[in-house]
Amino acid sequence: MRAEELRNSRITILERISDACRRCGRAPEDVTLVAVSKFFPASDIEALYAAGHRDFGENYVQEWQQKADALPSDIRWHFIGSLQSNKAKHLVGRVDLIHGVDRFSLATTLDRRSAAPQAVLLQVNTGNDEAKGGVEPEHVMELFEACAPLEHLRVRGLMTIPPFDATQGELRRYFSQMRKMFEELRRNDSSVDVLSMGMTSDFEWAIEEGATHVRVGTAIFGRRAT
Repeated sequence: MRAEELRNSRITILERISDACRRCGRAPEDVTLVAVSKFFPASDIEALYAAGHRDFGENYVQEWQQKADALPSDIRWHFIGSLQSNKAKHLVGRVDLIHGVDRFSLATTLDRRSAAPQAVLLQVNTGNDEAKGGVEPEHVMELFEACAPLEHLRVRGLMTIPPFDATQGELRRYFSQMRKMFEELRRNDSSVDVLSMGMTSDFEWAIEEGATHVRVGTAIFGRRAT
């Protein structure tokens, strides 16, 4: 019963992604759905894996380690939580994409710990929200250029988590601002290809503003226990 519920929820989200892409003239295959599985058991991930899903997001290093050790090796893991430098060693080489690099000291730690190029995104604090991590928009290019010489770090793009109380108009502005920064980075480096923004409540607007990756948890797995 639970497996069928999860599969149906995933199908619904994929249909909504397709509809959003159709509205803005994009191809649905250009948008990656990251199923955010934090606080849910490995069995839920297995159910979606059996349905063909491969991209999963986790927020906590220890929880991710336990799941990664128990689940198929071809899962594409996205680490989307706040990352402490002393835990970076556990992620490098094992996750496909680290979404939340917000300072140069973390970037250098990841670079030092990596034996091969590690893909990351720079986290941008679009709403100047004190409760959120992220580099200020005006310093994005500065951080991007500082990371460029690092041998084992590949900055693939940007991510953001807008303030939870933002209105639709504010969200649209934040997402549009992110798209402009993303396009500026692409003009400087053609290998930049990821714009991660949009969650359960706003991923369709994010897609219409250019998101390549959306991070959806509640609409797939249900509400999390606190």
